[in-house]
Amino acid sequence: MSFVIMVTALLLPTGIIQESETPGVTEVAPGVRRIEGAKVPTRSVDTVALEALIKETKSFGEVAKLLGGKGIASPGPANTTTHMFKISDQATGKAQVLVLFVRGNAIVDYLIS
Repeated sequence: MSFVIMVTALLLPTGIIQESETPGVTEVAPGVRRIEGAKVPTRSVDTVALEALIKETKSFGEVAKLLGGKGIASPGPANTTTHMFKISDQATGKAQVLVLFVRGNAIVDYLIS
């Protein structure tokens, strides 16, 4: 019987790799993603205007509309969802990462680095 279990285990796939909707993001196991930064699309934005919009509206829908999508979503701390974007400042050309911490449709915090 142990031989049958061992052979069955050898025949089972070790992981199912699924491509995400976002280029450069691959789900290698349920809840585990590999992100290849070079393949993730960069969104060119005016960083000053983006920060002003975040602070004024705190609306994820408005920011997602400006950025052209919801980014790479993941479970976040304190019942939030994080949405990550690769951005490039239009004024300086500086590449940055934007992380939005969202609860419902409200941005509760953000990080640009």
